[in-house]
Amino acid sequence: MSAVRVKKTPRQMIDEARTFIQEGGVPNTIVATNKKTRYSIFDNLPFLVCYAGCPLNTKCYDVKILKLRPNVFAGRAKRHFFMMLRPDAYVEHLIAELTMIKMKKSLGKVRLYGGGDYTPSQLPMIIKVLKAFPKTTFYMISKEIRRYREDALQLLQFPNFFLNLSEANGIRFDLNWHEIKKHPQVNTVYTLMPDETDFAQALEADIVFNVSKAKKNIAKYLGENLVLCPCDAKTIPSKDACNDCAGCAKKGGVREVYA
Repeated sequence: MSAVRVKKTPRQMIDEARTFIQEGGVPNTIVATNKKTRYSIFDNLPFLVCYAGCPLNTKCYDVKILKLRPNVFAGRAKRHFFMMLRPDAYVEHLIAELTMIKMKKSLGKVRLYGGGDYTPSQLPMIIKVLKAFPKTTFYMISKEIRRYREDALQLLQFPNFFLNLSEANGIRFDLNWHEIKKHPQVNTVYTLMPDETDFAQALEADIVFNVSKAKKNIAKYLGENLVLCPCDAKTIPSKDACNDCAGCAKKGGVREVYA
């Protein structure tokens, strides 16, 4: 008779990951990948960094994915605690892994925070990676960075860093960011929620992300002349879409790239 596998709770997986790192463990991989985004780094757990303060937390696609895929949750949790508890070792392993990838093939564009969002304690680590790969473009799509204006200005000193300021209904960057929005390495992006969308605000954005992939919503958004991410609009294949599309790493975003 086979044993019944008991499903672990998120709390149990978080505690196990923390203990694994505290006891000297190292995640199998530091660089994450998915169908759309070939490489992303500094992915962390939204439950521990941004979930509580985000007005969109109950609709967060990242949280939903982690709840549905326990193996992804466990791996991400290990990387999260590796970053937070042993930052020097994390950066060392990250740079080594990116170097190995670069030796075999092009890194292309690397996304900072394919999951989770910016945490100020990670600023020194991000800067080390930007310096280690000066010819590689790193881009960040972030809501949380609106709390840390000076951190954004530090990162924008690096020509290989591109920032996408992520707004949504109920989330907007205040007047202190108006000049930063004009920076040649900054875009504004808007995340559409099917029932909670400010079309006037979305029309101002350089890129609009679409959480709903329903055909009726895509048609509605295109009818409103929103500059949808081409992958979210299903006008380009989703495989490697973020690496092949330059929208998130070029001033003007989708407006400029697909004009």
